[in-house]
Amino acid sequence: MRATSAVLLALLSLVGVASAQADQTLPRGTRVRITPAPPARVVVGRLIAVTDSAFVVRRDRGDLTIPRSVIQRFEVSHGTSRRRSAGWGAYVGVVIGGVAGYASGADHCYDSWWCLERPGAALLGATTGLAAGGLIGLGIGSFERWRDAAFPMSLSVVPMGGRSVSVTSRIAF
Repeated sequence: MRATSAVLLALLSLVGVASAQADQTLPRGTRVRITPAPPARVVVGRLIAVTDSAFVVRRDRGDLTIPRSVIQRFEVSHGTSRRRSAGWGAYVGVVIGGVAGYASGADHCYDSWWCLERPGAALLGATTGLAAGGLIGLGIGSFERWRDAAFPMSLSVVPMGGRSVSVTSRIAF
């Protein structure tokens, strides 16, 4: 029985060390987005500290301590991408411009000095939308790219008195 208890405690200590090492992979100052349990709002800010029981995040309005027990989602920012913003703007511009051009084109051109049939008008609208949407996307700004981060595991071993201990762990999948 003592050998089993010793092996169990050794394994638990290794898990605790792995948890502490996982916390160190997020450097101080990393931009994070934390989704706590409802009805709380999503918190976006810079990571200041990670403890066994909470994350401390610096926001514009001051520091906030968020207990691990209420966190539903934990994400890390990968920065912004002006190229991606321009791409999305161009994509939206092509769709809107193509539809608008097709809708404004004529079914048949007979005696008009300026007339575009629907396929030509759709092509002209899509081309115009591509250029305008790309420039607007580039000028307006950038999308912040977020990825789910490995939520560090927490482990608690508490002596209960006598010969018993309470082991509590939390692992996010």
